[in-house]
Amino acid sequence: TTSNKRVVQSHDNTYYLRQTERKNPDVYGCYFADYTCNFGPREDLSANTVIYGHSDLKDNPDGPRFSQLFKFTDEEFAKKHPVIYFSTLEEHMAWQVFAVYFTSTSHDYISTDLDGPSRAALAQQAKERSLFQYNVETGESDQYLTLSTCSITYGTQQKDQRFVIMAKLLPSGDVPKTVSLTVQQNPVQPQFG
Repeated sequence: TTSNKRVVQSHDNTYYLRQTERKNPDVYGCYFADYTCNFGPREDLSANTVIYGHSDLKDNPDGPRFSQLFKFTDEEFAKKHPVIYFSTLEEHMAWQVFAVYFTSTSHDYISTDLDGPSRAALAQQAKERSLFQYNVETGESDQYLTLSTCSITYGTQQKDQRFVIMAKLLPSGDVPKTVSLTVQQNPVQPQFG
């Protein structure tokens, strides 16, 4: 998995698209946070911390960078990996996965500054799209981590499709070892164009 990787941030969302965190040219770019995200200790984080990364555009879970996110499409892998660790310089944090889904960019899952009702609505929309139904409660006061990469699940002609994993920030020291999930029978399908 993508452990111990650096996440960078710039003044916009294009600066690191095709360069590494050391500013060297690279087709896969690097992991970068949405330019509107706030960082620091947990109380300073944005309501939705959004991190982007390229995949190999084959949806290959063994590919480079965020291609590894596609491992979460496997039910057994998802069950064994209920938590994502994402930390800032100020605090080590654990996040509990509650949705993994395919979507289009027309679905606004990347807003970072959300009020309580908007947070709850975003989480609910994610759960409706999720490949699995996680037994994870979310609410208006939760903070979210959103990992996003490109996908070709619905064909190479759909340039606006994404694969997304969403997780909620856990209280300090509260890290579940297992998760209860089931395959969702009719997840909401992406709308393209």
